[in-house]
Amino acid sequence: MIKKILVVISLLMLIFSISCIEKIPTPFTEKFEETYPIEKEISLSVENFNGSVTITKWSENNISVYAEKKSITGKGALKNVDIEIIKNDEFIIKINYLDEEYILKTLLKPDQ
Repeated sequence: MIKKILVVISLLMLIFSISCIEKIPTPFTEKFEETYPIEKEISLSVENFNGSVTITKWSENNISVYAEKKSITGKGALKNVDIEIIKNDEFIIKINYLDEEYILKTLLKPDQ
């Protein structure tokens, strides 16, 4: 009898703990993939304010840029992050906030 009571209590505790877990939001994503031909050796500069960057050397005469923007605050936040490519004496990959005020408002009140 005590075993049955312990099993019931354990099951109730498990159900209660699962119901208390907050739902983890699914991030909104947007991919950026472009390749740029390079005719000579060029220096590379990356200006990134958030997230990881991986740079891999290869023997091709081009630079391929693969990026993924992610947001858990809504799709609107993705539109306010711009990936800018500048190719002159050096190759620059620059990440810009287009509307910092919108980003702050979005963090306070998600539009999911």
